Amino acid sequence: MSGRLTLPDLNTVFSEVEKILEGNYFSYRIYDLSDCDIDISVMEQEDILTNVKNKLTRPNLKHRVALVSKDPLTQGFLKMLQYNSVAFQMSEIDIFSNQSDAINWLFS
Repeated sequence: MSGRLTLPDLNTVFSEVEKILEGNYFSYRIYDLSDCDIDISVMEQEDILTNVKNKLTRPNLKHRVALVSKDPLTQGFLKMLQYNSVAFQMSEIDIFSNQSDAINWLFS
C-alpha cells in the first residue's frame, strides 16, 4: 500500500479480502504501510474493527494479520489498533518494522 490511506480505502480493502476468503479456512495477511500516510482518526478505529469483524470473521476461519511500518507515529497508531482489537476478539495481530519478520511470524 502507498499514498494517503483513509477509512473508505480500508473499507474497500476489507470488501476485496472478504471475496478472497470465501470458502477458505485461514487468512494470513501482511499490510505494509511503510509508504502510507494514514489519515484515519483514533475515533475511526472502532469503525475499522467493526468492519473487520462483520466482513472477515466467521466460524472456523483463522486470521493472522501482520502490520508493517518503520514510522514511529504509524507504529503508535497501529499499536492502539492492536490493543483495541482485543475487544473484538481479534488477537492475532502484530506489528513489525520489516516484512521478513512479519512473514516469519505469520507462518510460525
